[in-house]
Amino acid sequence: MGESMLGAMAVLMKNFYKYAGTDGDNPSMSKAELRDMLTTEIPDMVGDPEKLKAFFAGMDRDNDGQVSFNEYIVLVGCLMVILKEMMS
Repeated sequence: MGESMLGAMAVLMKNFYKYAGTDGDNPSMSKAELRDMLTTEIPDMVGDPEKLKAFFAGMDRDNDGQVSFNEYIVLVGCLMVILKEMMS
């Protein structure tokens, strides 16, 4: 797939299901799964545990204790904005 936009979207989707499936509940990501994904995939962008806790709370828009795929995509967008700011 190379560096195409479609390839990037496929990687994002694959990563969601890779981490969301570790506890057996594949359609959503728990706080622990989100932490594992962030610390493994983008460790330089993960701060202290309290910041991570606040970050999770902000991502869990429906307050169900899980991050759905739609909430994950919002997370990815936010991380892209942060990365853009860091690179500017």
